[in-house]
Order: sequence, then structure tokens, then C-alpha cells
Amino acid sequence: MIANVFNKRLLKPVSGDASLGSALLAGVGIGIFKNLKEAVESNVKIENITTPNFSSYETYNKFF
Repeated sequence: MIANVFNKRLLKPVSGDASLGSALLAGVGIGIFKNLKEAVESNVKIENITTPNFSSYETYNKFF
């Protein structure tokens, strides 16, 4: 439903722990990773991708 309301793909990571983000930011800060994109690409694994249904998006868009 959220994907349809915003008409955006939703990527669900395997790990939902917020401390991973903090660790990746720290890794960028101390130079382990060149940038945040590199840190995320090398450490975050995607479990599920939900794609929006455009016709549902149009319906929701009328109300929101």
C-alpha cells in the first residue's frame, strides 16, 4: 500500500537494526569507506522489493 500511495519502490533490508546505519556513517567518517554509497552497497543486503501499482497510485492520488 505504501508503495502505491507514494508511487515508489520499497526496499526492505535483511537487517532492520538502526545501529547498522550508525556504524556505516562512522566507517565513512574514519575513512574505512570512501563515501556512504560505497558503505551501503557493500554492507546492506535487500530481502524484498515492493513495486508500486500505477493504477492504484492514481486512485490514492485523488484522495491525498
